[in-house]
Formats: sequence, C-alpha cells, structure tokens
Amino acid sequence: MVMSAIATILFALFGLSSPVFAGEDTVPRCDLNLARVGEVLPLNTETLPQVRIVHPGQAVTMEFVAGRTTIALNAQGVVVSVRCG
Repeated sequence: MVMSAIATILFALFGLSSPVFAGEDTVPRCDLNLARVGEVLPLNTETLPQVRIVHPGQAVTMEFVAGRTTIALNAQGVVVSVRCG
C-alpha cells in the first residue's frame, strides 16, 4: 500500500499517468441491470459510454466488447434483449 502511494506521487511529480496496480479494476463492466426486457428504455441510458443501443434494422459490428452492454429495442422502443458485448 505504501509503495503504491509513493509510486503514484512520483508519477504525478513527473507528469506521467498513474500506474495500474494489481487488484485495481480499470475495465468497464457490462451491467445487465441497466434495462429490463419488455419495458421502455430508462432515461439517460443512451448517453452512457459503455452502452450500445440497437434499433430495428440498424447495422452493428460483430466485435465483442466485454465491458459494453448492448440493448436491443423494437420499433416501439421497448427493450427486447439486454446482453454483454
């Protein structure tokens, strides 16, 4: 703990970004509780950077991003699926 504090201070003094230490969680997490199937998308969900909203007929890439929550909507704006990736 003391070593990580010293390292953080030294990095700050020299204008470097702070290091990542073992046990620190820096990866965004998929959150399946952001929306519920059968309900309208909650407000402000579309503005979250780790969320992808998919509308009917929308083209999307196939890459898997572990920290991203993908929410699919139907034509009425009702959630039809919530998944990670």
